[in-house]
Amino acid sequence: MNSTHAASVFKAFPALRRSYRRGDRAKALQEAGRRADELDAPPHVHPEGTPHVPLEAATTTFRYLQQRMYRAKAAAARAEAKHAADVWSFAQSVNLGHVDPVFPIDPAAIAEQERDAMASARWYEGRAGAQIPRFDTIRACGSRVLHVGCRPCGQELCAPIPCRCGVVRVCEACADAIALKREKRIAAARAAAILKADDRGLFHAGRAGLGAWSEKMLTLTVPHIELEAVEAGSEVAGETTGYGLHTTIAARIAALRLAWPRFMRSLRRFITKHEGKTNAKAFRYFRFLEWTRGHDGQGHPHFHVYLLSPFLDQRMIAGMWARALDAVGVGPSIPLSCGRCASGEGCPLAELDAKGAPKPSPHVIVDIRRLYGYQPQQLRELIKRGERTAIECRLGPLQCADQVTQYANGWTMADAFDELGDAQMVDAKRDVYIALEGRRMAQGARGFLLPLPSPSCSWCGCACFAAHVVDPCKSNRPDAPQVDRVQFPNEERPPPS
Repeated sequence: MNSTHAASVFKAFPALRRSYRRGDRAKALQEAGRRADELDAPPHVHPEGTPHVPLEAATTTFRYLQQRMYRAKAAAARAEAKHAADVWSFAQSVNLGHVDPVFPIDPAAIAEQERDAMASARWYEGRAGAQIPRFDTIRACGSRVLHVGCRPCGQELCAPIPCRCGVVRVCEACADAIALKREKRIAAARAAAILKADDRGLFHAGRAGLGAWSEKMLTLTVPHIELEAVEAGSEVAGETTGYGLHTTIAARIAALRLAWPRFMRSLRRFITKHEGKTNAKAFRYFRFLEWTRGHDGQGHPHFHVYLLSPFLDQRMIAGMWARALDAVGVGPSIPLSCGRCASGEGCPLAELDAKGAPKPSPHVIVDIRRLYGYQPQQLRELIKRGERTAIECRLGPLQCADQVTQYANGWTMADAFDELGDAQMVDAKRDVYIALEGRRMAQGARGFLLPLPSPSCSWCGCACFAAHVVDPCKSNRPDAPQVDRVQFPNEERPPPS
């Protein structure tokens, strides 16, 4: 391929354009010629039938702005690390030659501050770099495999693991894979919570306080509010001021998310008041967000919540949830009556005045039901003599275990939208994608989910392992890249708060 044709082809590749601008024209033209010979079209141009192409095009600007935001935060973190290093250098220069330090400083604290700032910068850079090629990563989900082996003895710790993209709200394969892990963790955590509550005698009928504890399924929804009905200056209004968030779909999702912590604080205070601080520590929950289209097409977001708690009245739960929604700015949109109130059929959420007539009260859709499952004695019979570590694999045949995990299971956008849906639904998919960016889909109570065991070698027992990624599609080539990566226990830091 001649250089003239290569010069016109390389413009379709952003990475090659950067190489050309930096002065490495010969390398850029050579790479463009090689790619043009191997591929019929540039890698970022996909056929119409390729999955997620409309959603990718609709969210291009948003992902670009997200990349800029993360890079700005990374630059701020690097500036903080440089400031810490400058402070240390200045302290050394001032204290030079002095017996008593003129500028007292803690070297360990400065080193920790610099290390944390650099870790935050790397984390933000990773998030920034994943925004633009996100949908290419989703389409390549599972195409590479991860081989994990023991570093000292070289033994394989497990079978090859497919490399997932991790975008659970879009990728069905990742949602299924994470759901399988979540089911095992919820089942093990649920059994451990039941045993701990039984040790305190919380399942005894006729006990003081709020009565016997039990497992419950709770559904929390938001009224079908419009963006114009949100109170000015409220939390929901502040949440929907960003790019792509000034929509009704985003307002409903924001109202659901922002009202949750207020509702949970009220519920915890209520349980602590009637059960005491000791018994209130046994309260457990696990919630998962789900979004459906709704009758108006603007979304019906709701929470599915698993509860281990004492008796909770539905009217009281509805009042707590209504007050939480009112606090975040959607109170005026909550209806004060329903059809059952007008017909006199006996609405469970209606409040009666002194004359027995129904009076206006907030009506939010709240459904709470008791889960009739197995008894703690069955758990103790199944798990004996310190064998609680085997609870994960021995919990399967127990009654109601599948109901809990399926109730709080994974959700993807494919559950609400057809993959080859109508073109008018692209805007709704874009709004849902933007509103759920960087948000938690699932959350459990502190101390509910048990920690995952760290991998260790069955031969030598060492927890130091090495991992490398292999691309099967390129393994036949002699220059096949293999990304080697060495990991140690407790090496990775959590995302910055």
